[in-house]
Amino acid sequence: MGVPFIKNTYAAFDFGDETSQNANTPFVRMVATTTPEDAEKEFRKARPFQISVHRKLLEKSASRSGPKDGDTR
Repeated sequence: MGVPFIKNTYAAFDFGDETSQNANTPFVRMVATTTPEDAEKEFRKARPFQISVHRKLLEKSASRSGPKDGDTR
């Protein structure tokens, strides 16, 4: 897990309680602090050059491969 994951996650740890009669099971809960929509907006704003390069490469690749069997394009 990298820094972006760590910075965008709340984590709650419960190590359990084995000293009492009603001992509970340890657990970890994680909640994202960034919505997928916000992440996409930020990505598109921060990396317009990379997006355009990859889009061009995908278009070239699709045009070279031509239509697939059963494709009516």
